[in-house]
Amino acid sequence: MEYDEDYEIYKFIKEAADNYVPTKKRLKAIGLTFDEAYQKACDYKNEFYSLLKSHGIDSEIPDIILIDICKQTDFYKDEGMFRLYSMAVNDRILLFENITDKEQMILCWLDIKDKVDELMAYLQGLPVYRNRLENLVKSIKKSPAEKADLEEQANLYKMSLEHGFIYKYGYKNNLYLNNVGELVRLVNSNEQLKSVKPYVYSAVISRKHKMMLERADYTPNIKDVFKYKEYKIYDDNGKNFDTYQSYLELYEQLQRHYSDDQEVDIGFSDYCFANLSNLSEWYHENCQPNEPIPMQMKRTILKYYGFKSWFFNDIPYFGDFVEENPVMEIAFDNTLDNHFDLFREFVNAVYNEEDTQKYVEEFYRLADAEKLSPDRKKGLLFARLYLTSAMENRIMYMMVESAEDLIK
Repeated sequence: MEYDEDYEIYKFIKEAADNYVPTKKRLKAIGLTFDEAYQKACDYKNEFYSLLKSHGIDSEIPDIILIDICKQTDFYKDEGMFRLYSMAVNDRILLFENITDKEQMILCWLDIKDKVDELMAYLQGLPVYRNRLENLVKSIKKSPAEKADLEEQANLYKMSLEHGFIYKYGYKNNLYLNNVGELVRLVNSNEQLKSVKPYVYSAVISRKHKMMLERADYTPNIKDVFKYKEYKIYDDNGKNFDTYQSYLELYEQLQRHYSDDQEVDIGFSDYCFANLSNLSEWYHENCQPNEPIPMQMKRTILKYYGFKSWFFNDIPYFGDFVEENPVMEIAFDNTLDNHFDLFREFVNAVYNEEDTQKYVEEFYRLADAEKLSPDRKKGLLFARLYLTSAMENRIMYMMVESAEDLIK
């Protein structure tokens, strides 16, 4: 089927029209008048700039504000810093543009206010989950004698048979049925393991299914599934991608099955699933994300990220130069990582319409670019274009990376 641009534009506009909800109706749903909502939007913006000031950030330039927030995440760990970071990540235009239309300001605030709370809660929960995971692993010891929950054993056996990597050898297999019972017994003997049943069951069955299917009286080492598992996610050998899909489907099925179980913490289970293998990364890179497969932190932040630099990057084609000088871009990447202050000064000069040549030349010198190409003129131009492009792309990368400092 050929791509029809006019039809795609029509479809986009139609979907937007179908999803449109009048402002008054949206405000009525949350119990606010127009004036009350406008005041809350103003208060939200004022709160952001107050938080900037209280965390040692005094710039008025959007890109530099983000750079400075990245730097400050290493020093501030208070609730205000979590909120400041979450507000900055989610912003589209409300915080950094001088919006004069009241309704537009209200709509911007409505679109991001819940997302800010979601991201903040997510980030604050990560250190808690990290500590819980450490304590959980320490709690795994030789389990006391205990009978398996037969109903749970039957349910887990039946659910696992719905997936190809188990069905082929597990159907009518009492050896496998007994080993499922042993897995259930082990998990139910530890209160902390019970809280992450979807993860533990899916990880053991996925990682250890060969032994569960073939070895009589198999007792898995539960601690093994709390060690990071690296799957080959970049090359499809004709089998592995289909198998990964089955592993993910099993986890998603168990996630739904235990969603109403008061002993199970789905959020904690999702944390384990996302961070103890690269299956989550494979899914979000290769599949249409229609299922609630948990994401790793960096991808989660990118889901919320909305900032766009005001500077239009009308960069000419530079592919030939890069191909001829493949090391230069790597050198620039490394230099930017180690000289954020220079980058900050360059951004400041761009916004203030000042001459940026001295920053470009210093950046070029720090990268030892003279040694990488005999063409100094083109090398300097590439350095300028690299820094300009970095004003949007690199800042986004910095914001994502700085979350690691925030949650330490």
